[in-house]
Amino acid sequence: MEDDKKTKESTYTLDNKHFWAAFLNLARHNVYITVNHINKILGEGEINHDGYEKTIENAWNEIKDINKKDRLSKLIIKHFPFLEVTTYQQNSTDTTKQKEEKQAEAQSLESLKKSFFVFIYKLRDLRNHYSHYKHSKSLERPKFDKDFRNKLYNIFDASIRLVKEDYKHNPDIKPKEHFKHLDRKRNEKFRYSFADNEGNITISGLLFFVSLFLEKKDAIWVQKKLEGFKCSNESYQKMTNEVFCRNRILMPKLRLESTQTQDWILLDMLNELIRCPKSLYERLKGEDRKKFEVPFDSTDEDYDAEQDPFKNTLIRHQDRFPYFVLRYFDYNEIFENLRFQIDLGTIIFPSIRNLSVVKRKTATLRISCMVLNAYKNLQSKIVLMSGNQS
Repeated sequence: MEDDKKTKESTYTLDNKHFWAAFLNLARHNVYITVNHINKILGEGEINHDGYEKTIENAWNEIKDINKKDRLSKLIIKHFPFLEVTTYQQNSTDTTKQKEEKQAEAQSLESLKKSFFVFIYKLRDLRNHYSHYKHSKSLERPKFDKDFRNKLYNIFDASIRLVKEDYKHNPDIKPKEHFKHLDRKRNEKFRYSFADNEGNITISGLLFFVSLFLEKKDAIWVQKKLEGFKCSNESYQKMTNEVFCRNRILMPKLRLESTQTQDWILLDMLNELIRCPKSLYERLKGEDRKKFEVPFDSTDEDYDAEQDPFKNTLIRHQDRFPYFVLRYFDYNEIFENLRFQIDLGTIIFPSIRNLSVVKRKTATLRISCMVLNAYKNLQSKIVLMSGNQS
């Protein structure tokens, strides 16, 4: 009985290795899946599961193609959105030019890669610590140094802003009242510090860090096992839960292909017409807004309020009705001779190639662009055969 009591008391604390190891391993596996997805898009090789951090670093550093680098930076921001704010923090005193410069720096590939590897190496170290029951002194619990804490706090502050935006249409949520306990700069009794001055990690710090690499349902499950995060009856408690898992990894999802029929576009057209334009919806109040609400399952794992706050509301974000009408005309061949101008892309080539060998040495390299258009059915599959430019 005494042993059982000790076990119960130590459950779900920083010392519970089994508990944290499970979620740190899951978090690391999520990174593995996501990085392989990114590499597949870039045409890079698949990484192995064991010790993949150095493999990723070497592979991404070897990318020289400008277009591929640009694609990589966009994919990192898409799947690890929290990395962008690790180096960029909004400042009310910054001018528009200063904001643009800071944001450009934060979105640069080198800055993103630097932050990414800092985070995944820290994830690896924490995973090793909690996964190894007996370990040497060199594998003591990693710490959050001042620079790393600042990165986490930047993400935390950004998460508060995002959750406020997510719930701005919810009349039950009062930003000044339900978020004040999360304001670490103005609240002297702020209880969610991520580490002490020596860098020793707290439960709040470890929870927030691991949640960056978990899906929301898993992050919430962890919260419900920890003191200070279990309850969500009050609005301020619910906002705490949301903030601690708002900025997180975006896992690649399996895309399902639907079979086209004669009537599928008609259904999309009707679905578009029953929706309320967003600009109008924002001006409606009370009972008028409820007319556009539809029932939904709040336990649905695919439902995320912050990813799609209007998922259970019939809102038209943009007017797609003309698009569906054109698709309907084209698919059903109502106008047999009707064709659409289709953008095939842009060809970029150096104009220096037309010069002689002698002139090329002294000529200034100029880049020429040519926009390719064609007139075809929207349903036609157009194959562009590449050839040598004379």
